[in-house]
Amino acid sequence: MSFHPKENKIVFIHGLWNASEKKPYSITRRFAMQLDLDDDLKANPLDARDVQEPFTLGALRGGSHAYSYSSDGHMVSFTYNDEVVDLASQENPEIVDLRTVGAILTNDPVSIHGSINHENFNGSGFAVLLAKVTASPEKGTDQISKAYEECWVGKSGYQRQDGTVQTRALAYLGDVVLATGEKATEVFISDMPKELEQLKRGVTTGTKTSLPAIPEG
Repeated sequence: MSFHPKENKIVFIHGLWNASEKKPYSITRRFAMQLDLDDDLKANPLDARDVQEPFTLGALRGGSHAYSYSSDGHMVSFTYNDEVVDLASQENPEIVDLRTVGAILTNDPVSIHGSINHENFNGSGFAVLLAKVTASPEKGTDQISKAYEECWVGKSGYQRQDGTVQTRALAYLGDVVLATGEKATEVFISDMPKELEQLKRGVTTGTKTSLPAIPEG
């Protein structure tokens, strides 16, 4: 659970409404529910979910969790696993559902293209992934096989070595492969543009076998 820094709202993990013994709660079957404590406890999904083709831009296709509001409340970070890719991996071992991180633009509603039901629904925010992951990282590179444990950097970003200020950034752990072939965990930072609308540039809905693309830059 995470509290909004400026409004009387909270966000927390919510399992899908049709969770059952046959379709249980899992890392790919959950979403962010935002609760307004000043509006009769009104609750709405923060991230839209759409696992039916054609997929919807800005909607997730699986399970998000570990939410944290940015200091201005305009974004919520999350850790992510994709149900569509996970289902494909069960039929093709060459496909892997890789954990990654992202953020939701909290005041940018998304309406999905297909029918609304217990697994597919609209959300009050536009979600983007912020770390590119690969199943087979090249040795000695910054290619990541798993991104996780994310957090916002500072209240207003951080100061670069050249003195300029990066106003919005997300830090997280990333698993890499050293030149020796050993796995190591390093800290990464994804810098974001000041204008949040620019985060939509270059993003995709993803396919049955691949995750949505991260923003340009």
